[in-house]
Amino acid sequence: NYEFYEPQNKSSILYGKITAFTWNLGDGTALNADSIKYKYAYSGKFDVNLKAISDYNCVDSAFVKVQIHPTVAPALGWTGHCEKQDYTFNDLTTYAGTGPKSIDWLLDGSSEIGNTVVYKNLSKGYRFLNLSINTNEGCEYQLDTSVYVHPLPKVDFLINNPCGDNSYTFTNLSTNDSVNSLNYAWSFGDGNYSNLKSPKHIYNSDGILPVRLVADNSFGCVDSMIQVLDVNPAIWADFIVQD
Repeated sequence: NYEFYEPQNKSSILYGKITAFTWNLGDGTALNADSIKYKYAYSGKFDVNLKAISDYNCVDSAFVKVQIHPTVAPALGWTGHCEKQDYTFNDLTTYAGTGPKSIDWLLDGSSEIGNTVVYKNLSKGYRFLNLSINTNEGCEYQLDTSVYVHPLPKVDFLINNPCGDNSYTFTNLSTNDSVNSLNYAWSFGDGNYSNLKSPKHIYNSDGILPVRLVADNSFGCVDSMIQVLDVNPAIWADFIVQD
């Protein structure tokens, strides 16, 4: 793709009127019109000629040399998926000329400049992004897109010991605003683990142990929580009957 050429026709006449215009665009194309908008099939320098004819068959011509540049198609990429993360945006545009003069980014009203920019601590939901490129040839290009920032899960859980022994139930209260389901990883503090949503676990020894739950989705959005559990010795009822 190449730039459109849209010249301004400023021809005038003192007496009579101009009845016809012919544009010779330097690539073998001739157009009969007062004003034109023409897209060249290839880049380069072209000798453009405008010929004007009056109602008395008087003729005048004007010549200009036109430089046509290849059209730039803005492209971008980014890393980052989750809220509260840093998002890095990169200009991936292919430049056929001498390259960009300036690269400007606008994300939800916050502006940055450069080939690579970083936006920090984004909130969840759709964020609207504009990439504006000015080339050294004096051409300007825009790309508008949206970026979806995935929400973090919110981890919470309860620990229950209904029987008063070393058997514990872990109730998962985690919430998830994402469309993706969560994966769970429990660490019971005694070297044992589980990937169940709400597991049960029997401790073989007493002590003060950190219980940790990690939840994540397929985009790598992660949250975790630690609770300290005091595992007490189990109480066993027993008695002796003496005669």
